[in-house]
Amino acid sequence: MLYHAFLVEHLYPDSERFHEINLKVLVIPMHEPASAAMMHEVFENYPKLAKFKARINRELACRLLQDFSRSCRRGSAERLQQMLDKHAVRCGDVRAANPKGG
Repeated sequence: MLYHAFLVEHLYPDSERFHEINLKVLVIPMHEPASAAMMHEVFENYPKLAKFKARINRELACRLLQDFSRSCRRGSAERLQQMLDKHAVRCGDVRAANPKGG
């Protein structure tokens, strides 16, 4: 049901509900392939549709970076790391460019 709300709210990127639904999707744990795919889709589209008004806080961004770094979403992890670097946000030891620490 959340995915359907996500699809509908993309028609209204200026609405408060648009942000609420996108953030609800982004906080879902990535334990299942379907939730991981939906989270990745939101991450790829939410900032673009929100027109630089995305509401991803530091804690969520760092958790997403960790999740993407552990999964097969290396491109998303690298883009997120670049965004965090641009804003001088640090997430501890999590680094998308070199997740094995070498």
